[in-house]
Amino acid sequence: MKKYLWLILSVGLFQACQQKPWYAEIEKFSPKELQSFDLAEDDDVAYRSDIIPVKTPFNEHPELAFKALLNTKVFSDCCGPDPEVNALYFQALMNQPDRREIFLDLLNRANRPGRLYALIALSEIDYDLFVEKLEPHLSDTTEVTYFITDLVEYENFNHILFSEWSRKNLASEPDLMSWLAENPLSARDTLGEFNYYHKSDVINGGLKNNLNTLKDYSKLYRK
Repeated sequence: MKKYLWLILSVGLFQACQQKPWYAEIEKFSPKELQSFDLAEDDDVAYRSDIIPVKTPFNEHPELAFKALLNTKVFSDCCGPDPEVNALYFQALMNQPDRREIFLDLLNRANRPGRLYALIALSEIDYDLFVEKLEPHLSDTTEVTYFITDLVEYENFNHILFSEWSRKNLASEPDLMSWLAENPLSARDTLGEFNYYHKSDVINGGLKNNLNTLKDYSKLYRK
């Protein structure tokens, strides 16, 4: 009897260990699904409430936030007249207790804009891990649709990570990884007053600071 009980407990434990976390269960839209949405040329799934319903408070719907950032083709900062929905989704995921694992999964599976959000998050959650994960992305010249307040621009993925301003003023590309390891955000004050160029650079925390201005935005918390 004890033998069978142990077997049952072992199977139950094995199944529990095999169960995926909620965010790993969320899949990217397939090409067939995207085609069925009839998206306009400059349309994006994260901004289509008939595809990904917008529900508030955002903190209570991390599945929708993850689905949006997994599939979005747009990177947007926080503000302008009102915060862009992707930035609200970012903060909803930042407010989850398992946010480190959520953003690691996003970094592995998302489109390029979602990976930008993941790297910004990791720079705040676990700086050493951010430095570890950063290097493979620095050579990625994929063009990203980039909302800066109420402007739409197109920028290379790696230039958003490590801007021309930083290349000229802080670190050359071959020295970047060692420079980051020696100068974590918590231990450096290199930028003085933020300006547009600083804010457009992930390694200097400008985009993190910009996204963090959303923390008190009422729509994030209240219905």
